[in-house]
Amino acid sequence: MKVSSDGTVITIESEKGCPIFQVSSLANFLYKHWHLWGAVLVALGVFFCIYGRVLIDKAIFISVAALTFLIGIFLTFKGFDMWDIHPNNIVFWVIISSWALAGLIVGYCFIAFLHIGLLILAAVAGFILSHLITSAILIQDRRVYWGIIGGTTGAAMVLSCCCKERIKILLTSLIGSFGVVRGISLYLGGFPNEIEL
Repeated sequence: MKVSSDGTVITIESEKGCPIFQVSSLANFLYKHWHLWGAVLVALGVFFCIYGRVLIDKAIFISVAALTFLIGIFLTFKGFDMWDIHPNNIVFWVIISSWALAGLIVGYCFIAFLHIGLLILAAVAGFILSHLITSAILIQDRRVYWGIIGGTTGAAMVLSCCCKERIKILLTSLIGSFGVVRGISLYLGGFPNEIEL
């Protein structure tokens, strides 16, 4: 087995073939700091499960801030990988901090528009639910995968307009339980990543 100097290419040889895996710089960074992300996921998951409906404005703030943060770092690191840029650890933390600040600002803006924030919360929960569904039944076709993702996300958003109180409970408990399970899985190990399934 060989690992390149930047740690992103792993070559494994065996009798049955010689696959080459590419690991993104974001995945590499997240893997190095798994203990931090596990604690954050468990803490946010517990908050959502216990206080999500009662403190819906805080839950919306956290969801929108986290969604902005995740989309921002994903696109930034995807750009790094596309242009074959390998920044050092300090640059990674500056980017993470910048997107965290941007997430806080966007989250604060969404508290002012609670109805739009509830739609965003429904979209996040619908995305998580649809991702779990497509991972459980091993959808291979990208069009079907994104169709299920879009349909479930849209349905969750429509339902959030009809029966708000029950949807608040369902959405916050779904997001919270997912966070707790994924956070604990980082400490226990052995749990497959849904994206890789």
